[in-house]
Amino acid sequence: MTVTTEFGTWVNHGDRCNVSVESTFAGYIGGADPEWRERVENDGYFDSMVAAFRSEINAALPTNVALCGNDFYGPYYTADCDFDGYPTDEHGALDITEIIAGIDLEPILERYDPDLVKQDATLSVGPNGWHTLTIGDTAVDLPVRSNEVIPVPLLHELAVQALTEHEWELTGVWERTPAGFTATATLSA
Repeated sequence: MTVTTEFGTWVNHGDRCNVSVESTFAGYIGGADPEWRERVENDGYFDSMVAAFRSEINAALPTNVALCGNDFYGPYYTADCDFDGYPTDEHGALDITEIIAGIDLEPILERYDPDLVKQDATLSVGPNGWHTLTIGDTAVDLPVRSNEVIPVPLLHELAVQALTEHEWELTGVWERTPAGFTATATLSA
């Protein structure tokens, strides 16, 4: 069994200007639009971003070193410190600061940005008899009645055009479902 010890805190290794992972990520997005930041915080995206950042940190660290809360823990005995291939400082100790500096926050931000979150676009026959495209809170009647014969590729093309007009971008392929067709789309920036 490996005996562990504290390797230091977030302030020691992660960010000397912030006491927690959360405050570091808050600083990273601090210059963004205030309305966007409010949505990120109120709708739970911030928590997801921070959790992803913590996961990236732990994945980048050696398997026997971990970030728990705002503290880093690792093996107590030198014999248990197998850090081959990881950066070390001038004393030969694991350089956690350099490991963290290698983590790019932008992909994490993009993965959980509420303006870029993917949603399902559903193409089906609406209650009024028109082919209807639904995504998020938006429902668009396409200019095709359900009793009209139209090739499926043309129907898909009309749906993509409607998505674009409502600032969505198709990011998946249309798949047939019992109710019609479904594909993923992302809100354009």
